[in-house]
Amino acid sequence: MDAVIGGEVDSGSRAESAVLEGTSAPGSPDLFWGSSWRRVSAWGRAHPDLSALSLVGLAVLVAAGVSWRSWGDISIDTGYDMLAAKRLAAGEIPYVDFQYFYGALPLGLLALVFVAFGSSIATAIGFGLVVATLIVFGTYAMVRCVSGAANAALAAGLVVGPAFAATNNSYVLPHTVSATLGTLLLLGLVLAVSRWAHTDRLQPALLAGGLLGCLVLTRPEFVAAGAAGLALLLVLRWRNGLLSFREVVAVVVPAVVVPALVFGALLTRTSPGELFFENLWPRAQLAAGSNEVLRIHAPLTADSFARLGGAAAAYGGLCLALVVGSRILRRLGPRVAVTLTAAAVVLAAAVGLMRPETVRYYLNFAYEWIPFGALVAAAFIGGRLIPRRSTATPERQVDAVAVAVLAVLAATHYAVFLPLGPVAQPAVYFAPFAAYFLVRLHLGSVARRMDARALGAVWLVFVATAGGAILLGDGWSEKLVNGPGGALAAPASESAGLQKAVTWIDATARPGEPVLIAPQLAIVSFLADRPAPQLRQLNLIPSALPRPADERAVIERLDDEHLRVALIDTRAYPAYGYAAGFGTGYYFELDRWLRREFRLDATFATGDRQLEGLVRR
Repeated sequence: MDAVIGGEVDSGSRAESAVLEGTSAPGSPDLFWGSSWRRVSAWGRAHPDLSALSLVGLAVLVAAGVSWRSWGDISIDTGYDMLAAKRLAAGEIPYVDFQYFYGALPLGLLALVFVAFGSSIATAIGFGLVVATLIVFGTYAMVRCVSGAANAALAAGLVVGPAFAATNNSYVLPHTVSATLGTLLLLGLVLAVSRWAHTDRLQPALLAGGLLGCLVLTRPEFVAAGAAGLALLLVLRWRNGLLSFREVVAVVVPAVVVPALVFGALLTRTSPGELFFENLWPRAQLAAGSNEVLRIHAPLTADSFARLGGAAAAYGGLCLALVVGSRILRRLGPRVAVTLTAAAVVLAAAVGLMRPETVRYYLNFAYEWIPFGALVAAAFIGGRLIPRRSTATPERQVDAVAVAVLAVLAATHYAVFLPLGPVAQPAVYFAPFAAYFLVRLHLGSVARRMDARALGAVWLVFVATAGGAILLGDGWSEKLVNGPGGALAAPASESAGLQKAVTWIDATARPGEPVLIAPQLAIVSFLADRPAPQLRQLNLIPSALPRPADERAVIERLDDEHLRVALIDTRAYPAYGYAAGFGTGYYFELDRWLRREFRLDATFATGDRQLEGLVRR
């Protein structure tokens, strides 16, 4: 039954027939429902992609509805890219007129959308909804290259929760659009590889190279992942006598030319040192605290490796339990798989809604082992297929690229690989490839027997449904913060204070008057519909001004602009290595200037910290 267990279509169809072709005695209570189900199931078998895509589309619509305006995190760095795109749309150049840490391509796309539809929260949400939807359906397309429609729909379902999450790392309002566009480009690269493997034509190879070149204009981990996937593919095709010199040229040339053209244009306006070491890899800021954030994701310590190994061992125990359970299921019959799937949906939905934090915590079990598993799988694929000639089928080529991509992405965040974790992490953006890996593990060639795949499907349905229940619970628990520039939801513990802050800015600052909002909270300037000062820094996180001269330059700029209104978040940033807050742990000189030139006009409690509204004396 491909619609239930995936993988082997023939054996699945026989299992489905065993369930669906049973008869009921005349007058039996299930006569009507049984015949109706058979008709629906027959239509689904005749149109597998249409029925599967309809379910995915419905899931996307429901997820967007229940999470409406809860995307992003007002109190952190949501809005950073919106502010950068607004300045680019106004004619400023990133890396030259203002500091920017990420690649130029995603920012340029968002700026074009802002030019066309206006620089607003609504425009950014519309752009994000399109990207999130494309990623979900791109996941379906990627898995469909190697498996059945039902398996592809299940993989897409695993991605829906992270895609529309009410966190700083959702796909709708991400902390940076370079992450979501990087994910989308990687999905496109795998699809190009699938087309290349099936046709052996030059155009898909050229497209794959062009997409790799575009990835250079996003984030380093996405570049490394795409390059690793294509490198493994080239070696695999070469060892199997499938690679031509023209294909190598078709991959390499656009991969080099695309970023060379963009960086070449930028280097006509700035120096290599400023472009790379003040923006894309800001050495001074990394040394001042940003490196601490990177170490959280990949600390490279014995303890972190031990925890990863323990997570992998625990998940191996689950896989063993599924194998044992499949032997029992084999005796009970295929109807039990359908019953268990329905029970998994009900249980996941009920527990996810009643105890979302508990489910969120334990769902880490499903994902945190993946960096280890993906690395082992990539090594296995390379070790099995590269040393000797083998049958490099199109499916194996796609597997090699997708798993290599996941292995590299996961390695950069192996210590916090939590797409549904209690604290949002960048691993959320890797969910499509994690879903591919889980589906191939539980519903692909590894699970050889039909009953083992049935239990694997039950488990993945449970994980996907629990993710959806968490999404629903988070969306319902947040409250809207309204302003003249739009509305977004925030956690109930923070919404009241943020609402008062936005209202205060609207009442205190004149329309069009710049307001300093620091260290982060960039989205508040859009909510209040007030521009930010024209600083070189888009936000003032503790490491943004690593030298005293940088603070003095900011003070001089703010003074030149006759800054009159400021909103300061006084919280500490332990993740950056600062245990104390603004003025007590960092930015002493800037804080002294603000206290001397401004008066405290209002305070706003938001969660466990306080915002201070300052007005010039």
